Amino acid sequence: MTDAIIAGLEMLCNQSKTDCKTDVININNLNTQLEEKTARIQDLQNHNDTLKRELENFKNKETGSKETLHSYESRLEEKNFRIIDLQAHNETLKKELETLQNMHTNYMLQVQTLINQKAIESPGAKKPWWRFW
Repeated sequence: MTDAIIAGLEMLCNQSKTDCKTDVININNLNTQLEEKTARIQDLQNHNDTLKRELENFKNKETGSKETLHSYESRLEEKNFRIIDLQAHNETLKKELETLQNMHTNYMLQVQTLINQKAIESPGAKKPWWRFW
């Protein structure tokens, strides 16, 4: 009976050593897997941060492009207003030019009439005193 107990204890002890070695191997495998998963999680977090920055940059560009578009639209409206204003000023200048040309033409006609009048009058004839004015 003692031999059986000793044999059973030795068997149990040998089995525990084998299980201990297996457990050490399993713990090493689990530590390796844990490190791999931790590294993968870190990679995914870095990728997530990168995507967040890209999204913020895209939103900023979109906002900037909206502001730029608004700025271009306002500049276009100002330009159109300025064009209309300049066209009206151009029409005013054309009317003034026509008025000045007509005045010049009338002045030249008056001068020509005066020259013709002087030519028609006899150079030696005396004028009556009342034509003085």
